[in-house]
Amino acid sequence: GLAYGAKLIVARVLDENGVGGSADVARGIRWGFKRGAEVINLSLEFRRSVNSCEDVPNVCEAINRAHAKGAVIVGAAGNGGLSGAPEVEYPGRAPNVFATGATTARGCLADYSNFGEGLDIVAPGGGADSFKAGPQCRPLASARGIVQLTLTKTASGRFTSFDYPHYEGTSMASAHVAGAAALVWAAHREQLGRAPTPQEVEARLAFTRREGGLADPRLYGAGLIDVAAATAP
Repeated sequence: GLAYGAKLIVARVLDENGVGGSADVARGIRWGFKRGAEVINLSLEFRRSVNSCEDVPNVCEAINRAHAKGAVIVGAAGNGGLSGAPEVEYPGRAPNVFATGATTARGCLADYSNFGEGLDIVAPGGGADSFKAGPQCRPLASARGIVQLTLTKTASGRFTSFDYPHYEGTSMASAHVAGAAALVWAAHREQLGRAPTPQEVEARLAFTRREGGLADPRLYGAGLIDVAAATAP
């Protein structure tokens, strides 16, 4: 919906309950970059006990290899804010991953979004404003989610039809940044006459972010993505 004309390479690494192992995630990353993915989105998070790449070496190795071959890796920061555990989670916190927190319709940090060390940028994720988000925000005001095209599943286990429910989470924010990265990648290729490096794409996204009241880098990283500015000549 954001990166018009982009080709999607879909790798399913989690089951119907959103559960999967690190081996599945690593295989999905390898499968994607072997098929030429310039941007890889990781809208998932490991359990809180994963504190370093030593806990998921296969995933970090796959990320590093894909990044070295030119792929931009975008990851969700995680949704532990409401539980009082707001640290950026893996694989979003891993080296060579562009970790993404979530903002609301008012451009404020979402109450569920993780933040702090390792947060690179924020993007729309829906939901309510955090009480930590700043004076421009309204934590008790009504909150909208992100409209997502979703295949509806009934209680019988059958998939019936597509629907447009509202979701909220850093997974939605990460998908926004992945789409933005794809547009920046294409714009840079046209401007430079070559494929941009992941570092060039990430730097462009961070440098052209929207500022406004998003002054605290612990909460917002570089700031809120501004796709129009990031793709401008």
